Amino acid sequence: MAGDRYLVGPDGVRVEAVELADEDVAYARRRHRDAQAGEAFFVVTRRGRLVGYCRDIEEVAELVDLQSLRGPDSAAEDAG
Repeated sequence: MAGDRYLVGPDGVRVEAVELADEDVAYARRRHRDAQAGEAFFVVTRRGRLVGYCRDIEEVAELVDLQSLRGPDSAAEDAG
C-alpha cells in the first residue's frame, strides 16, 4: 500500500495498513489460514514486536483500544 499509513498509541502500539508480502503470509496465517500475498491487512505491533495481523478493524479493536490511536504527527504533538 502506498505511503506511511499507520497510527500510533500508548505503550508503543503501532497499527499499520499493509499489503501482505510473501514473508508476511506465514505470520498472517497463524490467525487467518487463507491469507495470501497481496491482500490488505493491519499489522499491530507493540514496541516493535508483532502482536498480530488483522484482516479488519474489528480484529484490531480486539487487540488495542481504537480510541487511543492517533496519527504519527498527532502523537508527536501530544508528547511535545
